[in-house]
Amino acid sequence: MTSLTRCHERLDELGNTMASTNTHLASVEQKQAEIHPLNDAVSHFQKNLNMMAQKQLSNELEIIGIPENKNENLTYTVLVASRKIRIDLADLDIDWVAHVGPQRAF
Repeated sequence: MTSLTRCHERLDELGNTMASTNTHLASVEQKQAEIHPLNDAVSHFQKNLNMMAQKQLSNELEIIGIPENKNENLTYTVLVASRKIRIDLADLDIDWVAHVGPQRAF
């Protein structure tokens, strides 16, 4: 094998390596182009989720100082408390009512 033939073989190998590298680079660039809009969508959904969580917190109300009674109806207790402070509240306005903390012994 002559040195000129060996040079041609090495140039062919280099050309194949360059072609392979270019193909790989094009694939990476395509994937990056696909990822960018997905990252934007995730960011948009995170913002929406945060806004919804903040809105949910703005509708939360904590009432303290009302004694617990055995077999009480917490929704009824909240409705009575709201009437006492002249707030018009209906059953449908209440999503969830619960005592916080350990239950006291009766």
